[in-house]
Amino acid sequence: MRKWDDAATWTGEGLRREVFYFGPEDASLYGSLYSADSPTRRDGVVVCASWGYEADRTERLAHAVALAMARMGGAGMVFHYPGYGDSHGASLAAATVESLALAAAAAIEEATRRRAGLRWFPVGLMLGAAVAT
Repeated sequence: MRKWDDAATWTGEGLRREVFYFGPEDASLYGSLYSADSPTRRDGVVVCASWGYEADRTERLAHAVALAMARMGGAGMVFHYPGYGDSHGASLAAATVESLALAAAAAIEEATRRRAGLRWFPVGLMLGAAVAT
């Protein structure tokens, strides 16, 4: 049985950021959740990044999208797929669009658990657009 520490949390300028691990028993997925301290909208986005080299090149964009949503009064979450970035689990060779979509569904579930009452929408970047659909 695995055990994770509580999320690391930063606050300031009316915003909050939590960094944590979540996911199914066979993977530890990295998540970073930005939100407004005093939400003014009920919407949140889960950014489904691309994969591999494209994900490396667009990591800052993924965080910028999530942060922009928080600055608009909502919330945004970035996550890493199993076996990629700061996540653990399946090997890179085992990745399929279906396995990435399952990780995105787990991310939406975790975002909903952490910020109940928000409507969460997947937003895809490049290959992540196929994952988000």
